[in-house]
Amino acid sequence: VAMDDKKAGFLGTNYLIDAGHTKIAGIFKADDRQGHFRYAGYLESLSDAGIPICDEHVLWIDTEDIHHSEFNEQRILKRLEGCSGCVCYNDEVAVSVVDICTKHGISIPEQLSIVSIDDSDLAALCEVPLTSVAYPIKELGKTAAENLLRLIEDNNYNANCEFTPKITIRESVKQIKDTK
Repeated sequence: VAMDDKKAGFLGTNYLIDAGHTKIAGIFKADDRQGHFRYAGYLESLSDAGIPICDEHVLWIDTEDIHHSEFNEQRILKRLEGCSGCVCYNDEVAVSVVDICTKHGISIPEQLSIVSIDDSDLAALCEVPLTSVAYPIKELGKTAAENLLRLIEDNNYNANCEFTPKITIRESVKQIKDTK
């Protein structure tokens, strides 16, 4: 039982593309599978839109980096340089990016649009409420528990389930082209 993390990366990137962004940075977590799947979705979305993939706009972080983003401030700013949008691995990373941008006079969403993944309370409570791909944690947990009980009763039961992500639109993305 899991969310389709590749689709989450695709959906977040596609939302920026649909808003008119073509220079889109990505910050992904290197030390878990979710990060790699979300990156794969980012790549697929850019590729489908015919947007060149620029490695210099992608930053790989790990668990330790997330808790110490201030040490990565210059790395983050370097990867964002020249971009109008950014897809962040999760809301925690996105809030750090908003803080770094604010500190350096980069206005969200006027100068940089941000889409994150998880749609946690952090996204809604951020200084600039974040557009975020929802990770249905309660529904996912409930389904996992129900499927586990069914598996106990019937070991042939197919307990696999993949949730399709949905995007929660807030204030962190600037529309730079008419979406009509």
